[in-house]
Amino acid sequence: RKSYHRHIARRRAAIKQGELCRYLVDAIAPAELLFVPTDYTSIRPNTYLDGLASSAPDAVAIGWTGPTVVCDSITADDVRGRTEALAGRAPWLWDNYPVNDGLMTDRLFLGALRGRDPALRDVLVGYLANPMLQARASRLPVASAMSWWRGGDPEETWREVANEFGWTTFARACDAAHLSNLS
Repeated sequence: RKSYHRHIARRRAAIKQGELCRYLVDAIAPAELLFVPTDYTSIRPNTYLDGLASSAPDAVAIGWTGPTVVCDSITADDVRGRTEALAGRAPWLWDNYPVNDGLMTDRLFLGALRGRDPALRDVLVGYLANPMLQARASRLPVASAMSWWRGGDPEETWREVANEFGWTTFARACDAAHLSNLS
């Protein structure tokens, strides 16, 4: 019985959020609304996403962080799952890379974007890289992410920008993929 009431409450909350989206679309017109829902990780249909998909206007782009909040990899199949969970509405990706907030504030993530299926660009409606708290340091990994989104080579862009900034050695030290090469 508790489970039933929880599902009903989640659906009602999602419908109310969809109604909020409808209000905001009208209030901010002609600007576009990007919305990050309470459930920003699921790749399978559920009561909340059903309610949101049925109540949010089609013009509202619904965000998603991938199958977890911070993802080592994201595939086109993951996006297809999210799209199905949103009744056919493709998401935009809020990629929590190179973010270092919350429990990660003592780390710099200066490596290239990795683990993103090139086919993602064909199944997403948009992309957002979530920078670190350190805006200047974010320039290197975000340049890599934007290169990937444009269809370029994120590793090559990373090397070029790291060299241009004079950060190659330091950036490699802050990139787990290169730690084995530091000895």
